[in-house]
Amino acid sequence: MIFVESINHKVPGMALHQVFAKLYQAKYLILATSLILWSIIPIIGTFFLLLYCQINISGNKIIDRKILFLQNLIPLILVLFTIIIYNASITPFGDTDVYIRVYKLLYYEPLFHTVDAFDTDKEPVAFILSQFVSKLTSGDEFSFLLFQSATINTAITIYSVIFVPELYPMIILINIMSNGYYYQLFWMPQFYSFIFIIPSLYISNYIKSVSLICIAYFTHNSSLSIIGVFIYEKITHYLIHFFKVFKLPDILNNKKNISLIYIFIVLPLSSVIFQNFVEFALSQDIFTSKINSYSGAQSANFNQDHFNIRNQLRSILDYSVISIFLLKSEFNKFNSLIFFRWVGIFFIMLFFYAAVYTFGFNMRASALFFCLPGFFYIIPIYSGKLDGSINIYSFILVVWIIVRSIYFAIALLNENNYLTFFENQELSTTITGYFQLLFSQ
Repeated sequence: MIFVESINHKVPGMALHQVFAKLYQAKYLILATSLILWSIIPIIGTFFLLLYCQINISGNKIIDRKILFLQNLIPLILVLFTIIIYNASITPFGDTDVYIRVYKLLYYEPLFHTVDAFDTDKEPVAFILSQFVSKLTSGDEFSFLLFQSATINTAITIYSVIFVPELYPMIILINIMSNGYYYQLFWMPQFYSFIFIIPSLYISNYIKSVSLICIAYFTHNSSLSIIGVFIYEKITHYLIHFFKVFKLPDILNNKKNISLIYIFIVLPLSSVIFQNFVEFALSQDIFTSKINSYSGAQSANFNQDHFNIRNQLRSILDYSVISIFLLKSEFNKFNSLIFFRWVGIFFIMLFFYAAVYTFGFNMRASALFFCLPGFFYIIPIYSGKLDGSINIYSFILVVWIIVRSIYFAIALLNENNYLTFFENQELSTTITGYFQLLFSQ
């Protein structure tokens, strides 16, 4: 029996597995095609390598996760190698140049000392390991870019495998087929903070989760906004406990009642607590300077020249597709903790994204969604609409994943992209060029 017939049908995303399982008989043809394409245009070949990995999971007779992972290991390593080198090939400018200057200065500083001139003492985490690399490489620029790219991409890949074991190829695919994913060395400290934010949303221990957010804060101060989700979660926990103590469980079985409780009790309480927390934070100079940097003034060229409907169509449709599943969610069919945390983050990101249009916020305010949208597809997976047999929702999601990947490929043809890689020769650089870049530096 194949995977979709063998595993418990309550596993979230069963309809997606059935879609991918339809291609199981052609998986070796897809693998051969992906390897050929990967050798010619590596960044595009990653799509088909990940497609093969997902098909192998969804249609395989073997259901042991470790064995399936080992079967997918070589294609996964090829994908990881590709995105590491691709990101490291960035043409440095703006913020990336600043990070490189800090890295070179760290070579002359004692270990664990920061560069005060660039305020790295306020956000030191992203530069701690870099200082060791700087000492070993005498401040070599490409070594820094390669190390940071390897650290970030390896962490994000591992998180996908650990936290979404049955659908990790799809999550990785959505991430790397997004233009925002390749801002990781341009928004480096903020992207580095995601290394701590992502696991915090999956760890059930509240103290450990908040501790990771605190580490993320000292990586990039914008992480403080995520704490609102945990305030919201704690209030929800006490409210549920209240209903159970007074034996009012029926209230929580009604979708309308849940909505009313959250609108009139949970959200107002969360807002008051979060407002007081933010007011305290704003009284601190370190946070105020970060808020000012999100006003848009420091990156006006980015907002004016690159933040338009054409360039943001993918993000807008990502928000729309996820919102459809959120509105149709069946509350009794998901891991409530993971689901509600991601829903909370989704609304925070949606608010900041709208603020870019209305208040002139910097796009960095919604960077988590802009750069790593794949993890937000946990919401459709746990919505309950992708359980059971193939349906219209699974069709919508699969078609959208294909369309957004085509959109990404077309965007590579644009010679006026804000960031450039391989000297703007992304589609003409073969895998040989990737190895040449790696060993020539």
